[in-house]
Amino acid sequence: DARTKLRHILALGPLYPRPVQITAAMCASACASVVFFGGGWAELITSGVLSLMVAFMGIYSATRRFSRVYEFVAAFFVGMFAMIVDKWIAKICLLPTVIAGVLNMLAGITLTLAVVELLTGNSNSGTSRLTAGVLVTAMVGFGLELGIQAGSKITGLPQDFATGTCDAAFDERWFFLLFPLMVLGFLLTINPHWTQLLHMVVIATCGYGVSYATPKLGQSASNIISAFVVGIVSNLYSRWSDNTAMTGVVAGLLVLVPGSLALRSVLGLFETDAVQGLQVGVAVLVVAVSLGLGLFLATLVLLPSHASR
Repeated sequence: DARTKLRHILALGPLYPRPVQITAAMCASACASVVFFGGGWAELITSGVLSLMVAFMGIYSATRRFSRVYEFVAAFFVGMFAMIVDKWIAKICLLPTVIAGVLNMLAGITLTLAVVELLTGNSNSGTSRLTAGVLVTAMVGFGLELGIQAGSKITGLPQDFATGTCDAAFDERWFFLLFPLMVLGFLLTINPHWTQLLHMVVIATCGYGVSYATPKLGQSASNIISAFVVGIVSNLYSRWSDNTAMTGVVAGLLVLVPGSLALRSVLGLFETDAVQGLQVGVAVLVVAVSLGLGLFLATLVLLPSHASR
């Protein structure tokens, strides 16, 4: 039955060797520090090294009880080592660096899919996903907060997420190289078949390109339009190839989901500015709902297969 087939699929293990997945995670975080957060060379290198540490911890936690606190412990060391780097190695933008360093642990896509399931009436799975996403994000945020505190004690630097400057940001022309590398890195960590990589990168690029070009329309409108484009292109691919549209949708959501926003909300709650943290938390839900609405509209306009309406 279906459960037996799922067990068989899970037993197959990852499609790509472990060194490939570790390198992909490092590349994704390093490029994200530039593309998403406007970092420079110092942020790119530091976030890449920090994500490498997170990846090795993830491997260690896979078969041990450490997995229960993996997100917290990994985030703790990311926060602490980022402070040490800022003090003795190179001045960095702390917040972009640590968020990029833990980006592969964030549950942005889980939060978005949870809202989509809730909107479609799947309350059980939606509630489970939402709860899991919130708890993982909270553990990461709590670990980063304590790691920053420990790093502050060690280095004597103020415990301030604004530490450092991003004056040495990359020219935006670099994005044409860094963005595909970032998307490819994220995709390799979720194990799509190599034959699916090209269309997934293309669809993710379409979604992010629309989001990048439409900020003047407002955040919600930009998110709806971006998700709509992701849905339409994914459905067109599904009709052309007779394959599922979900692979394209997942790729598109990976670069649009509000994982970093959710983490900023948690960090705000742990800091003194709880009001701002709550405001960002509401913004996370607004982004997730707007992305879900864009996907729904795309399905209304064009079904992902030749099935009748």
